[in-house]
Amino acid sequence: MLWALGCCAVMPAVGQFSEVWGPDEVVAGEPCTIFAQWTGRLAVAGFFVDFPPGWTLNDAFVLRHGYLQIPLEVKEQQSGRYWVSAARPLRGSFELVLGAGTHGSGGLATWSLAPALATDEGRPAPQDAYRVMQEVRQDTPLIRWTNRALRLNRPGTPLVLDKERLPPIRRDAAFTVEAWIKTVARERIVLSTWNGVNESRYPLELIIDTYGRVRSYHKQGPNHVSIASHRPVADGQWHHVALVHNPEDWSTRLYLDGEPADSIHDAATQGPDEALHLAVGHRLEAGADRNARIPRFEGEIDEVRVWSTARSRTDIRSTMRRSESTREGLAVLSFDRPETSPLVFRPATGSTAVGTNLAFYVPAQNFRGEVTPLGVSLSWDAPQGLKPAYIIERSFNGKDFDEVDVVYAKGENKFSFVDESVASQVVFYRLRQRYGNGLEQLSGTIKLGLAVGAGNALTAQILDNYPNPFNPATTISFEITEEQTVRLSVWDVSGQLVQNLVSGSRKPGIWQVGFNGEDLPSGTYFVRLVGKDGRAQTRKILLMK
Repeated sequence: MLWALGCCAVMPAVGQFSEVWGPDEVVAGEPCTIFAQWTGRLAVAGFFVDFPPGWTLNDAFVLRHGYLQIPLEVKEQQSGRYWVSAARPLRGSFELVLGAGTHGSGGLATWSLAPALATDEGRPAPQDAYRVMQEVRQDTPLIRWTNRALRLNRPGTPLVLDKERLPPIRRDAAFTVEAWIKTVARERIVLSTWNGVNESRYPLELIIDTYGRVRSYHKQGPNHVSIASHRPVADGQWHHVALVHNPEDWSTRLYLDGEPADSIHDAATQGPDEALHLAVGHRLEAGADRNARIPRFEGEIDEVRVWSTARSRTDIRSTMRRSESTREGLAVLSFDRPETSPLVFRPATGSTAVGTNLAFYVPAQNFRGEVTPLGVSLSWDAPQGLKPAYIIERSFNGKDFDEVDVVYAKGENKFSFVDESVASQVVFYRLRQRYGNGLEQLSGTIKLGLAVGAGNALTAQILDNYPNPFNPATTISFEITEEQTVRLSVWDVSGQLVQNLVSGSRKPGIWQVGFNGEDLPSGTYFVRLVGKDGRAQTRKILLMK
């Protein structure tokens, strides 16, 4: 969440932060980078940076024109507050880059950034009208992280994937190459099919450029053609990158985090005669003409995927957060298992597999249901992964489903839900998992048979209870339409009987019975009524002390 603080005083327009990019989530102890684009008409003396407790400002510089880097002096004025300035006033437009260390505890944290003007007294004056702030969630490193990624460090050789086992990566063939990346390093090679020789044709190379953006290159005739993301990716958090080539319209499209970032349409030219190996972390051949210009990738890479199709935005979004396995038309390299993948042509040196906070959609498992005294009890497991909202859907014909309730994940791995009143002989249930980005995933359907005679009208029915919530007593009303033996009881949420209220014959009419929860803890309880046909009804009541 990013916002700017306003100010009521009228001040001269010195400029503004046109865009600010910082991580939404960090792992305590890992570095992150903040990028801020400044557009101004007057000279700026520097910037005041306020960091959360435990954070440090380790580096600061200004980028101009995509290549000119101007170092800045960093002075800590007090704990968490820094003054960042240049040797001379900063004029015009530039990008401010701040490298931070995150050493705080878990939870929410906030940092802020404000420009300052020089004064006659020689002390910089912060311009709070132009201050920007951002809230960040801090996670602590967890041993239980089960997903693993490849961490690449300098020096070392790249991981090379075998062209014979990959879908063809050629300019005359459709392909999609995807990967998750996490880095704070700029000017680094991520993926490449190029050997670094200027005369060689190649279909793709992905790099992190000087501005921290992801940039794609390919050889178009004598030229190296590029497209790039608008948003920086060298901020220390995970980003999904996808490059899609479609020879039908000679388009190449770059996607970042499931959204279009840039595209280009080339005139049809002859592509390479054969598919090429894919290098992860550098180029195919070390020491060739241009290899020294952009060093090896530093950071983490996961879920490298090569598809034999030109995938759409919808296709990419639907699978980017979902674990995949190699199959026809798709090659997947993940790092969760220590054994060597058959995709590997040449293993990397100077790299290792590490636990990471990158999580994927994991479908609910062991979805099951049973008929209990409280109603239909549903339960399911959620393995390690992203936690969605679980929407419980019910149907009486197996085709038309209606939403019953929503259960929100809060870190736990086991879930349950009780459907208290189901007036049908047969009922169907399923789970709709909904994630924060709108993606949904359906579980399988389970079918349950309830008590016989469900098609008949109820002859014993709970009406209500008053008051509800109650403390400590409430009165429960129920109606009998035919003389019969009924059982009315109260149960707790664990399915344990609390008290039998009625057990015997009742004539037609409306009956009332009291229930006193003076000796019970506050919480939810269930009233259960069973008539002559054996069907059970339940009603939720709430004891609130």
